[in-house]
Amino acid sequence: MNGLFYDPESEEVLDYVGGLDDLRDRVLRTIGDPNIRFREDPVRIVRAIKFAARLGLTIEPATYEAMARQRGQLARSAAPRVAEEIARLLLGGSALESFRMLSDTDVLGVILPEVATALGRNALAGDEAAPVSDPAPASETASDAATESDPAPALPASSPDIDVGPEGLFWRQLAALAAFRGDREGVTRSVAFTVLYGPLIRQGLRAWATSPDIDQGTRIASLLRPFVEQRRLTRRELDQIRLNILTAPRFAPERFTPDARRAMWDRGYFSEAILFFAIDCMANQRDSATWRRWIEDDKEEEHAARPTRGRRKPPLEPTEQSESPAPPPIEPK
Repeated sequence: MNGLFYDPESEEVLDYVGGLDDLRDRVLRTIGDPNIRFREDPVRIVRAIKFAARLGLTIEPATYEAMARQRGQLARSAAPRVAEEIARLLLGGSALESFRMLSDTDVLGVILPEVATALGRNALAGDEAAPVSDPAPASETASDAATESDPAPALPASSPDIDVGPEGLFWRQLAALAAFRGDREGVTRSVAFTVLYGPLIRQGLRAWATSPDIDQGTRIASLLRPFVEQRRLTRRELDQIRLNILTAPRFAPERFTPDARRAMWDRGYFSEAILFFAIDCMANQRDSATWRRWIEDDKEEEHAARPTRGRRKPPLEPTEQSESPAPPPIEPK
């Protein structure tokens, strides 16, 4: 795709690498030796997966083999670049297909070893397999609530509670994330990373259930500390992830009242927290009314009694696609 040129005078596409044939055949390949190309810039491996998943392309065999062979090179890539590519996979509308491909090529074990371990996919051994690591300055992290005397437990390698099989919670949440992206401006990096790490965090919290003296916020901060170091999450993103998880129980049907809804609208974190809750509802096939009632005005409700000045606008309206309680199958675009 990047090897095509356009001559504005003759209005012709100049193709010196067979790119037009590949476009017609919907094949993705590198220009030149793929092993050399991926060693030059290992992040190209993740980008190849992004384009293949988003556009429904087939990766040419030699390119695919080189991706698997050179995946360990991603460990030397700058963490912010890798984090940005992970966010694009999550927000590009094909998160499920992208992460299936990451798992199939074992790239997942290099860039997201925690997720790979929870899914039963072991990270590569040796220096090649070291997770992407580029610790952020302390001023940019949100682990202040956790202390060295309060270490996070190791996340269990597997758990029947998390249901991480091919049709498990992790994959259902990825499908729901893609299905909910009809309103693209509503899904932020914080929401996407909450979807990605939420099941693992909840799994870790269950492992820590024997320490009731430590509040959940502190536990979540400790569990997120390695993610901050490895993914370069900003303080704001980490704090929002923590709030998304802590706020979800407050959206339970039995806790809903019009007054509770108005109070939540005034919370700065509400728009992202309710969006994560909606995605989780879709993944677990809960009735959409469970989350819709928190963002929709009652038509007959009188708001004149409550000043509107300074109130935050409710989150973006969901799309028709999110009406269904179960996420629809994702087809290649």
